[in-house]
Amino acid sequence: MGTSDAVLDSIRKLLPKGIAGDAWATDSALQAQNVALYRRYMDGDFDANMTEEMRMALRIPEGREMGANHCDLVVSAMADRLNVTGIKGDSEAATAWLGDIAELNRFDGFQMDVHEAALRDGDTYVMVDWDNDAKHVRWTHELAYDGIEGMIGIPRSRSNPELAAAIKIWHETR
Repeated sequence: MGTSDAVLDSIRKLLPKGIAGDAWATDSALQAQNVALYRRYMDGDFDANMTEEMRMALRIPEGREMGANHCDLVVSAMADRLNVTGIKGDSEAATAWLGDIAELNRFDGFQMDVHEAALRDGDTYVMVDWDNDAKHVRWTHELAYDGIEGMIGIPRSRSNPELAAAIKIWHETR
C-alpha cells in the first residue's frame, strides 16, 4: 500500500462504513492521480507519444517534444478573464467587514493563484484562520491533494457535492 493509499484508507475508516466510504477513497485516489498529472502537464512534463512522422510534420526536433507545451498559456489566459468583483455578506456591516478582510489579504492578487489552481487541478481551497500577530482573519491558498500532500474534500453525500469537511495532508521531516 503506497503513502497515498494509506492516507486515504485512514480517512475512509473515519467515514460511515460501507460502499460510500470505499467509493470515496477510490474517487479521491483517482482525483489525486489526475491532479498530479495535470500539474506535470502544466510544467511541460507529458508523454507526447509522437511518431517520427508527427514530429517531422510539426517541425519539432527529436528530444524536444516537451517544448510544445501550451497548457500554461491556455490556463493563464483563462484565469486572467476570471475576476471576483466583490464578496457580499448577509448585511451591510458583514459586507464591509469582508471587504476589509479581502483588502488585508490582498485579494486582488490572491484570487489569481486560486483561479489558476482551480483551472489546472479541478479543485482548490482557501483556508481561513486567525493571524495572532496581525490580529485579523487570514486567508491561505491550499492546493488540492496530489497523492502526496494537499487538501482533500469530503462531500456531504454522493448526491450532494457540497463539502462537509476538508482535510489538509502534509508531511513534516527532520
